[in-house]
Amino acid sequence: MRQQIPSVLIVHADKIIVEALETVLAKDFQVITCFAMDQMLEILNQRTFTLVLCSTSLPGTSGESVLSIIHAGWPGTEVLMIASEGDRSAAIRCLRLGAHGYIMEKWHDDELKILMAQAAEKSRLVYENLFYKQYSQFNESTAILGSSPGMMDLKDTIARLSDNEALVLIQGEHGTGKRSVAQAIHAQGSRKREVFAVVDCGAGPNDLIELDLFGQDRGATNSARSTRIGKFEYASGGTLYLNQVDALEPAVQGKRLRILQERGFFRPSSKRRIAVDVRVIASTSNDLGALVRRGKFLPDLFHVLSGTLVQIPPLRERGDDVTELTRAFLVESARRAQKTVPQTDSSFYEAVRTHPFKGNVRELKHLVEFLFMSNEGENIDVSSLPIPMILQTDLSHAERSNWKKAVRVLERHVISRVLRDTNGNQSKASILLGIHRNTLLSKMTELEIPLSRT
Repeated sequence: MRQQIPSVLIVHADKIIVEALETVLAKDFQVITCFAMDQMLEILNQRTFTLVLCSTSLPGTSGESVLSIIHAGWPGTEVLMIASEGDRSAAIRCLRLGAHGYIMEKWHDDELKILMAQAAEKSRLVYENLFYKQYSQFNESTAILGSSPGMMDLKDTIARLSDNEALVLIQGEHGTGKRSVAQAIHAQGSRKREVFAVVDCGAGPNDLIELDLFGQDRGATNSARSTRIGKFEYASGGTLYLNQVDALEPAVQGKRLRILQERGFFRPSSKRRIAVDVRVIASTSNDLGALVRRGKFLPDLFHVLSGTLVQIPPLRERGDDVTELTRAFLVESARRAQKTVPQTDSSFYEAVRTHPFKGNVRELKHLVEFLFMSNEGENIDVSSLPIPMILQTDLSHAERSNWKKAVRVLERHVISRVLRDTNGNQSKASILLGIHRNTLLSKMTELEIPLSRT
């Protein structure tokens, strides 16, 4: 999920206080301001904010009421209260009801920035978890679809693993749906109402991955101005999914092994032990045994993880599952675009089913999205496929109309390519194509290729 500059909505009836807060926070936050409850609700209904910094005494309402409204409608948005000296008790009541914290109307800028940074980090993690829950709802309805023997075995394995706390290693080619399987195991288990946190171990340098896993105390480094919660701590009580675990360096692997064995860890430069209760699910697209033999993966960690190995079959081994997935992706694309599901035929599904799909389910999903977005009519057939797929397809059983449309697509592509290579020179293009220039002009008119090309 893409990281964005955190946003804050400042709500206070005093314009001077609002402007002062905006000046302090403008460097690190996208700041929007308003002065009343109705304005706040109007703005919140238009966009999502990381934080709301709100007065405990807005005209016509209370801080408690504002807090309950925001929590009900925008559960990922953290709330901080602004209290006057005479209204500190209201801020404390809001804390008990779930506000992240509060500041006084005579605040210290440094303390405000620290509190805001901590609240923004918590909001980021909450929204990330909400995102992955939504992501899993879609993927569980598609990537886990299928009735091929391999998928039936996989579903049985998911159901069996969901009932226990065993560490799990998911292995499969790129694009097979390893994350979806991890989410399905989490969603069917006893931790399903808790956090499902994700760390993409190959998404950046290992020092940043280590920071993401273990967090950092304020003051641990010169740049650590606030405490950062790591994913191990954040996911305590729930599930932590480590995608592409083989990308971790041995030093980070060792720390992770100790956490699994001791159920706790120390942040860098900290003497405080943090206890964690987290189920770990890891995944890899590589042979971890081979990496162990090459000294790239710790043997002890491999043995801990590989006790419960889940193997996902590649799409090319799933037979008619490809048809079921294609239909599901078409329905999902139509639902998102609020359009009618396109009509298809057997020759189209045969062409898709026999394609090798080296990128597996991910490649199929992208193909269907491309077909849906590029198709202008109500039907999708063989001629709608990308040209390389048409050339690889056995069209012997395709309808005659589909043959003609496929030929038209190929002709248009070839002629357009030759015209582009000859800078629009029709005489040169006709020579390369081995046809008379008049024939080329006729074809260009028939295929709706512009006659004037530069």
